[in-house]
Amino acid sequence: MYDPVKDFAPVAVFATSPNLLLVQPSFPAKNVAEFIAVVKKNPGKFNYSSSGTGSTQHLSGEMLKLMINTDITHVAYKGTSLSLTALAGGEVDFSFSNIPAAQPLLATGKFRAIGITSANRSALLPELQTMIEGGLPGFVTATWYGLLAPAGTPRQVINALNAVVVKAVQKEDLRTRLAQLGADPVAESPEYFQKMLLEEIERWGKVVKAAKLKVE
Repeated sequence: MYDPVKDFAPVAVFATSPNLLLVQPSFPAKNVAEFIAVVKKNPGKFNYSSSGTGSTQHLSGEMLKLMINTDITHVAYKGTSLSLTALAGGEVDFSFSNIPAAQPLLATGKFRAIGITSANRSALLPELQTMIEGGLPGFVTATWYGLLAPAGTPRQVINALNAVVVKAVQKEDLRTRLAQLGADPVAESPEYFQKMLLEEIERWGKVVKAAKLKVE
């Protein structure tokens, strides 16, 4: 086992990728606010799929359950592909998934996207309401991509690596490619990454504890 804080030295986070809130075509909601209203009126009726226990999709669902204080059933699948196939096939009512994975089936109309878990609306899908806009303050979940070095790495090395990452992320071709993948580019300091890590650990620690999740 390793300690994510003590055993690593944050260098830079270079991108974050939010999830979409996806529902079956027949689900009686057009946006996040309507979705919340429907689910809260029907505790225990709806279920959602994820790519596996502990995934961002699963934890997004658990955070939703906690924030609206309503019973929803989690159904874990072995991977995002099977999770989305289950949604498209009518086995579950809704799911969370990143944009690249969802786009192929979204285009076929097998399910609909009605919200996004980023802090602000996506330039790629600007019509989608954020979970925050839908009435859930602080509901922000995303997969992040960053660079970590072993603990004790000299500060000058950390700074040099950070400068390389920041320079790369500022290049227009990379930013364009990240946007095409539904990811938001980030070019910040090691201190920013450190603060973000601690916030993520605190945020998800509360969700895991409240949901009584265990390592499997």
